[in-house]
Amino acid sequence: MLLWFSSLVCLVVTVRCASLNIPSEYANLYDALQAVQSDDEILFSSGTFSGSANCGQYLGVDSVTIAGSGSSATTLLCNSSEVIPLSIEATTSVLKDLTLTN
Repeated sequence: MLLWFSSLVCLVVTVRCASLNIPSEYANLYDALQAVQSDDEILFSSGTFSGSANCGQYLGVDSVTIAGSGSSATTLLCNSSEVIPLSIEATTSVLKDLTLTN
């Protein structure tokens, strides 16, 4: 008698894709970057965002989108020529629809 055994492997993948809103949920870019995970998006409302918590920040998480409400509507204003507004060392991350100014 020949018996065949078959196994079925089921893999469930949960993808977390959260929107982290500045300033309604997070006060500034620093706070949002502390909470961000891969595949999340950080969304700025319209306005000008300045100060050390919004400038000189580092993104090291892959597949993150940082977006404003339009390049003429959202500005990260860093009042120092010595500060890089945002350092990104993450693959497949996107920065769009905002203006970075030193």
